[in-house]
Amino acid sequence: EKWCRATRILKYHSSISKKKRQKNLEKIATKGGILITTYGMVQKNFAAMGIEKLTEKKRDGRVIREGHKWDYMILDEGHKIKNHLIGTSKAVRQI
Repeated sequence: EKWCRATRILKYHSSISKKKRQKNLEKIATKGGILITTYGMVQKNFAAMGIEKLTEKKRDGRVIREGHKWDYMILDEGHKIKNHLIGTSKAVRQI
């Protein structure tokens, strides 16, 4: 935050409540920014971290614009997803 004050940076981590994590995810999905998380959180919550449903536009119950996926995913310690057969690697690819 200190170096990019104009950029929205929020956490998706077990140190905050599930409700707050979801609110942070929705805010980043709809308004843009950076979501900071861990491999463990991705592995446990990958189904909830897909943003297609959060970003689609509806009118009168009908989808008028499809949602979008994440633009970028920056992964530190890439060796943790090197083996494509392990759970963490599969979870990251699902998002």
